[in-house]
Amino acid sequence: MVMFIFCGCGNISSYQKEIYNDNAKIINEGDSYTFLNRVGDIKDNNLKIVYSGFYGMETIWEVESEGNGTVTIKFDSKVDKGKFKLVFITPENKVINVFEQSGKGEKTIQTEKGKSRIKIVGNNAKGQIEINIKTSGYAMLKKIQNIF
Repeated sequence: MVMFIFCGCGNISSYQKEIYNDNAKIINEGDSYTFLNRVGDIKDNNLKIVYSGFYGMETIWEVESEGNGTVTIKFDSKVDKGKFKLVFITPENKVINVFEQSGKGEKTIQTEKGKSRIKIVGNNAKGQIEINIKTSGYAMLKKIQNIF
């Protein structure tokens, strides 16, 4: 397993390098990402990681909604290098930038009927991030099963 992680880190594709500024790629269902280093975890509605060499996009949560719901995202981001952002993708594939780069704050998004996604996106990013998600109304949060 360690060998696989080590070998995978050197394989940054040109596709992963192009994702950050391309919403047409960001809305794709499949993820494509590489981390040189990643320490931390995702537990239910909380993410806390320290990362470096992050390229691409990773879906962290899905939100299922019957409409009339909200998702509140609290974040504390410190980016030391590169570019990093968190996006919310609506069922109609509209990309909403929740935050970009360093900062601390909170954003509430009204949900539409269907499945939305929450992704982290990076381009040679290094830093640390803490995110807490709360839903209300008819919005239900589902953590994506990551392999790390």
